Amino acid sequence: MKKFLTFMALCLAAVASAFAQSSAILTFEDSNYVGGVENYLHHTSDFWSSLIDSPQYGGDLLYGENHGDTAVVYTSTNYKWYDKGNTYLYHELPENYGVTMYWGGGHAISNYWDGNLSHGDYLHQLSVYVPDSISSSGQGGQGHNGSDNFCVHFGYSDNSGYSAPNLPYVTFGDGTARYIDSMWINNTVYMVNCMLNGNSLTTPLSDDDYVDIIAKGYDGNTLLFTKTFPLVNDDGTVVTTWTKWDWNEDNITNPNQPITKVTFNMESEVNNGYGFSLPAYFAYDDVTVRTPSLNNRMAKASRKKAEESNDKYFSVIVKTAFDDDHNQYFYGETEGDVPDDFEFEYVSESTMPNQLEAGQKATMTMTGLSEGTKITALKAAVGTPSTRGGAGKIIAAIDGTDVADIAWYASGMKNLTNDYGTSVSSSAELDFNFYESTPVDCNEKIELKIENVNVSEKESYNKAISIGKIFVYYNIDGTTGIDEQVNAKVKSSDYYTLQGVRVAQPTKGGIYVKNGKKMLMK
Repeated sequence: MKKFLTFMALCLAAVASAFAQSSAILTFEDSNYVGGVENYLHHTSDFWSSLIDSPQYGGDLLYGENHGDTAVVYTSTNYKWYDKGNTYLYHELPENYGVTMYWGGGHAISNYWDGNLSHGDYLHQLSVYVPDSISSSGQGGQGHNGSDNFCVHFGYSDNSGYSAPNLPYVTFGDGTARYIDSMWINNTVYMVNCMLNGNSLTTPLSDDDYVDIIAKGYDGNTLLFTKTFPLVNDDGTVVTTWTKWDWNEDNITNPNQPITKVTFNMESEVNNGYGFSLPAYFAYDDVTVRTPSLNNRMAKASRKKAEESNDKYFSVIVKTAFDDDHNQYFYGETEGDVPDDFEFEYVSESTMPNQLEAGQKATMTMTGLSEGTKITALKAAVGTPSTRGGAGKIIAAIDGTDVADIAWYASGMKNLTNDYGTSVSSSAELDFNFYESTPVDCNEKIELKIENVNVSEKESYNKAISIGKIFVYYNIDGTTGIDEQVNAKVKSSDYYTLQGVRVAQPTKGGIYVKNGKKMLMK
C-alpha cells in the first residue's frame, strides 16, 4: 500500500538558529588515524595498511582460511574497520549466502594500482586504474591527491534473482547522525577493462550505456535521499581519474541530510540475462563528514523582500527532519513576502517528499491568498538525481483552473522521440509556461500537480525526479492608500475608510475597504 505523507505548514512558524558544525575527513592513511585503539587484527600504527589483503583475491582477510575454495566448508571472516575519533564511519562485511566474505560484497582497504588493462580481471580486483601507466602496476601513491590508501567497494543487488540480497554499507559507529558532504571516486582496472573490452561474462559498453553508483542515505530504517554518481561520463567516456562526488551540489532538489547509514549499489543496462553483468567495483577515498548540532535538524523560516522586482514573491520548500529520537517529521521553509494567512499542504506518494520514484505523484496546495491577488509568474527548482534518467512535469492550477506547466528530463537521456520539456544536468530553476497572458487572478488557492512521467523510449530511463523550491510572484490589486503594514494587521471583521481610518459601524451607502477590497455598503 502506498504511503501518503501529509504536511500542513504555517509560514510564520518560529525557528531555531544553527550552531557551528565540525568536519573530518577519512583518508585511509595510517598517519591520520586518531582512534587510539587497535583494529580487529590488533594493529594500531599501521591501522589501515594492515587491512590490505594479499593476494588481492583469495587472501585470508577477505576470504578466510578456505580462500573461497568450494571444496572446503565456507567460514565467515571478521573483516571490519572503524574510523573512531575522526569521522566515526564504520564498516563490516554484509552477510550474504549465510557468511561474511568479500565475494558477498564489502568495502576493502587497498593501495594496489594498475595501468595494464590485460590485468583487468578478478585477480586484480583491488587495483585502481591508472591510465598514464599503461604497462605498470604497483602499490602506494595512487590514491586521491597521491596518497597511498583508499577503499574498494564490491557488491550490487538487482531484481534478477542472482545478486546478493544485502548491500554493502557504512554506518556511524557511535550512532550519531551526520552529514556525508563528499567523497572522491575512481574506477578499478577490472571495471575499466570490462567496460571497454568486455569479457566472457559481459559485453563492453555501447555508446549510450550508463553505469551508476547509487547511494541511499537512511536515518535508522527511514530512507532520506538517493544520490547518484556516473562512472561513465555523458560523452560516453569512462571515469579514469579521481573525481569528486559532492553530496551538497544538488542541495535544493535532492538535499543532503544527516544520516546514520548509507548503502551503495551499482546500476547499468549491461545485462547478460542473469542481471548486472559488469564487475561491481569502484574505488573511493577522502570522505568528508560533518557533524551537525541538534538545532540544524529544525525548521528555518525567514521573511525577505524580493530583491529585483516590483512584484512581491514568496517561496516554499518541503523538507524532512528528525527529532532527537530520530523520528521522522516534515516541515516547510518559507521566505519572502508570505501572505499573513498563508498555509500549504503537501501530499506525496513517496516516502521522500521532495523526490518521486517512477510513476509516483504529489500535490502541493497553497491557500490564504487574499482576494485581488494577481499571479505574475511561477518558478520551480527541479531536477533528477541521476543524469541517466528521470522525467517530470508540474501543472499549476489557480482556483481550480489549469493555467501553466513545466516539464524536464535528465540530460543523459538520448534518442528521445517524445517531448519531455527542458534538459537538466542535475537541477535547474524553470519558469512555468502560462497558457494565457499574465497576471492571473487568484482569489483562493494555487495547486501544483507533480508527476514522475513515464519515459516510453527506454524503460531504464524511468528514474527518480526531485522537486525543491516553489516560487510564487504576485501583486495585490486595489491598494487604496492604506499602508501595507497597516493592511497586514487588519482583521477580517475590520472596515476602513478610503483614508485608512478604521470604522466600528459602517454606514449605508458608504465606500469602505475590507480585507484589502473596496465595497459599497447597502
